[in-house]
Amino acid sequence: MAVRLRIDGLAVEATEGTTVLEAAREAGVEIPTLCHYEGLDGSGSCRLCTVWRADGDGAVLAACRSLVDEGMEIATQAETARAVRRGVLGDLAAVDLSAVPDVLALMAEYGVEVDAEVAEQAAPIVDNPFYVRDYEKCVLCWRCTDVCGEAVQHTFAIQPLGRGMGSAIGTFGGIGMAESSCVFCGNCVQVCPTGALEPRALWELGDAKVATEERMVDTTCGYCGVGCGLEVHLRGDTITHLTSDPDGPVNGGWLCVKGRYGFEFADAKDRLTAPLVRDGDGWKEVSWGAALDLVAARLGEIKTESGADVLGMFGSSKCLNEDNYQLQKFARAVLGTNNVDNCARLCHSSSVAALGMSIGAGAFTNSLDEIAENDLIWVTGSNTTETHPITALKIKAAVRAGAKLIVADPRRIELTEFADLHLQPRTGTDVPLYNALLHCLIRDGQVDEQFIAERVEGFEEVKAVAERHPPEYAAEITGVPAASIERAASMLGAAPKTGFYWGLGLTEHTHGTEACLAIVNLALATGNVGRRGTGLNPLRGQNNVQGTSDMGALPNVFPGYRAVSDDAVRELFEEMWGVELPAEPGLTSTDMVVGAGRGQLRGLYVMGENPLLSDPHLNHTRKVFEKIDFLVVQDIFMTETAAVADVVLPATSWAEKDGTYTNTDRRVQRVRPLRAAPGQARADWEILADLAGRMGYRMEGDVAAIFAEMAGLTPDFAGMSHARLDAVGGLRWPCPTSAHPGTEWLWGEHFPTASGRGRMYPVDYRAETEPPDAEYPLIFNTGRVLYHWHTGSMTRRVEGLEDLYPEALLEISPADAGALGIARGAPVRVSSRRGELECRAWVTKRVSPGTVYMSWHFAEAAANLLTIDALDPVSRIPEYKICACRVERLDGAAEPDGASFRSARA
Repeated sequence: MAVRLRIDGLAVEATEGTTVLEAAREAGVEIPTLCHYEGLDGSGSCRLCTVWRADGDGAVLAACRSLVDEGMEIATQAETARAVRRGVLGDLAAVDLSAVPDVLALMAEYGVEVDAEVAEQAAPIVDNPFYVRDYEKCVLCWRCTDVCGEAVQHTFAIQPLGRGMGSAIGTFGGIGMAESSCVFCGNCVQVCPTGALEPRALWELGDAKVATEERMVDTTCGYCGVGCGLEVHLRGDTITHLTSDPDGPVNGGWLCVKGRYGFEFADAKDRLTAPLVRDGDGWKEVSWGAALDLVAARLGEIKTESGADVLGMFGSSKCLNEDNYQLQKFARAVLGTNNVDNCARLCHSSSVAALGMSIGAGAFTNSLDEIAENDLIWVTGSNTTETHPITALKIKAAVRAGAKLIVADPRRIELTEFADLHLQPRTGTDVPLYNALLHCLIRDGQVDEQFIAERVEGFEEVKAVAERHPPEYAAEITGVPAASIERAASMLGAAPKTGFYWGLGLTEHTHGTEACLAIVNLALATGNVGRRGTGLNPLRGQNNVQGTSDMGALPNVFPGYRAVSDDAVRELFEEMWGVELPAEPGLTSTDMVVGAGRGQLRGLYVMGENPLLSDPHLNHTRKVFEKIDFLVVQDIFMTETAAVADVVLPATSWAEKDGTYTNTDRRVQRVRPLRAAPGQARADWEILADLAGRMGYRMEGDVAAIFAEMAGLTPDFAGMSHARLDAVGGLRWPCPTSAHPGTEWLWGEHFPTASGRGRMYPVDYRAETEPPDAEYPLIFNTGRVLYHWHTGSMTRRVEGLEDLYPEALLEISPADAGALGIARGAPVRVSSRRGELECRAWVTKRVSPGTVYMSWHFAEAAANLLTIDALDPVSRIPEYKICACRVERLDGAAEPDGASFRSARA
């Protein structure tokens, strides 16, 4: 219903339920605020938004809390309202507000003089690596408590304390932030209007804080696959702090600890800044010309001696689309091999294989925005809060708005606290769980028969398998009670729109492809794909793992997932690139390692990856890498892999890159350089172009031209360019024309399969390769933690992140710890048939008896020393999530209160 009112004499029409502040801003009338923040309820406590209601008897109103009323007349500049604002601002006159120039500007506008000498104040609280608390500047706007509490994070580290005139904001019991439940997202800092919460790096600049010296660069986060937008603030070439646009399309202004504070690695003192060539047991700095001449000569020699297919290349999901397009082009057009792959092989290759087999394309079918439209959110094998924190915020927001949440995960992850149902299967038993759910849906008539009839093939074959999986049978294998399976199936069958979201807990198994096919079967049977607000949505782990695969850094496809074996497609690329291209699919990264061990891969070029910490069975992998005749590593640090290379080439980091990333829901976004690269470091694509020239093949053009070449060859990207992405802020593929807006959700009419239908595949349970036994009685599971990322080459060079989480922990259940005499914080040895490591034990109910869990970020306690290198026969992904291990108590005192324990508990 429309409400008519007047604001400063201007006729305004607003929707019933709109606040005066919203109506004024919609009409172009600005009202100052402190406590109001878009998206938060706001307390109305600061009164800076005071206006005068001129109709009737007149009244002073807080514009952010007062709703519009028919016939209302508002005067925003009435002296009564201005006097209230002056009083509010006057309370800040004796406070140092140099970090918040917008408030200083308001004070000047309202004639409030800033005291020449700031009054003596309580010292700011400096108790964590990332932000400072100065409560002398606090105006009790409650923004920070809202964000930390139920409005956004649900962390409750900062809370309202006291009553009445004694009200304050702080931590419960006055403990330090590092001892609290704070996860250091910094979202409270971003919304603070007065600088009471301030980035520590900015605060430490002290008197150097002059706003006019700042510049800001809009770019995209270089960590997980969410693709959050960043506003990077610099003084000169020094990053002072990061914020995010509240209107940003991906993350709405919210960030996680890595995204907001994990930038220091780019300034690490051990950045590679010059080409290095092995000199005995050491290194010799050489010129770019000398280094690339050597690489060109050795690769050429090996190719001449043994053929192109003894060479291979690893692309990087940390690098740009343009870098990876250039790399796969180099592999095919210069080396003449399809032996090119990327780390998607180690994370979501099972998802890509299963989705490709069933619905014709291996990508997010819907968008992150549609989480808000899910009636039921199904999360499986994803510790979303730690690995995709902003996606977790979207899930929490949807739950607050009424969505149901089911989490299927062997661990009691944080997201289970918000779930209507937690299914806790034994690790590796996803297939029987999902077959049993389908059994219940078919039995109870809760499948979408019309969708199946019109858009699905293979249902009867799958139905026959599902009939053999009643909940009672699945319960024996999975450990999930039959009643819980029945309840989950009932919720799924009743929900109009379900979105399925999964991570590596589903994929990193020797039956990972089958597990993904099982969840696809559920979606097809219930009609939860090909519609808005539904979908099959694998949560991508790295910033550009989607884009790296899109660009064709895979052994079997060109850019756009078109088969190298397709003559017509290959001829198109041959015409564009001017060379004959190999027709046989190449080796996956895991098969390249196998080949190297057999002497069948003699040369390897690794761009931005660290397989000697990320690959399984590290003791074996290290021996294999020592057998490679010629190894080139192109990176920003001397990683474990670079340390065994023959040539190391210094490349640009996220902070110096210019190009694009593609996030988990297919959104292509710009990445912009913050400054020049250090020393002689060069862009990855530029290094490859220079090397190609030395091998007789010209790769010309800048980074925008590389993107344009890719888009010209790839119909899904044909409507994109750097210029258009700069103008619109990001586009999801498919985007076939320059007028196309990009595609939010896919396959509304048909699937990109030969028949246009989705296919269901019957899958049955296969046990893990290495089950526990008497010698190795526990299941060893691996994953990530919030504060670190992958092999730690970036995050472990960020002092604050390392302070908060400095060591690896082994999660072990109280039952298993009790049986082994292990106390919390005790030193332990963890061993498998392949290796052993030492760390400290975290005794926790997060894991079930019989299973232990570790992150793999720490070289000094490398979890992949233990993991098995058994592969999924379809996707060729290793079985990272399950092998047999044993745990032994070591001598030494328990240290249960270390920083990693505090951060893990938070």
